[in-house]
Amino acid sequence: MSQDALSTTEPRPAGRWLFAGLALVAGVLLLMIGRQTQPGFGNTGWWNEPRNGPLVALSLLFVFSTLAAIFAGPARHDRMDRESVLALVLSAGFLGAVWLIGILGYGLSVLCFTVFAAFLAGFRGRRLAWVSLGLTLAMVLLFREALGLWFPRAWLFQQAPWLTAIGRYL
Repeated sequence: MSQDALSTTEPRPAGRWLFAGLALVAGVLLLMIGRQTQPGFGNTGWWNEPRNGPLVALSLLFVFSTLAAIFAGPARHDRMDRESVLALVLSAGFLGAVWLIGILGYGLSVLCFTVFAAFLAGFRGRRLAWVSLGLTLAMVLLFREALGLWFPRAWLFQQAPWLTAIGRYL
């Protein structure tokens, strides 16, 4: 395949087919949720029900992949490459933050991720600190106060008695 064939701006339907396939798979899995999951135990809140996590994720996948299949168009390669790399780096940072929850606790792992994401977004100095601290505070308040979700005490806060006292909040 020549370089000219790769740099063409002709519409390519492969993206639409990919998104349509994702929408189809999400739709089939949504239809199967009633037979593949079971109700939770007791009154533990909607977020703890076994079927609600897949229901929300598959619904979002279905809606957005359907929209992407409808509106997908040709992309410029230089911009697409930069945005794809940024999306992959942010996704890896998010997965790293999720992995750190068991070690550093929810609050500190969210702080690590917000510092990383804000740095990639171009914030430096005081703005980096304020954006990171503000987003961390908002996420902690959202999970702890609005949703009532508390994670088990992290490994770090089980290492010393004085850390145990503050570990519940971090």
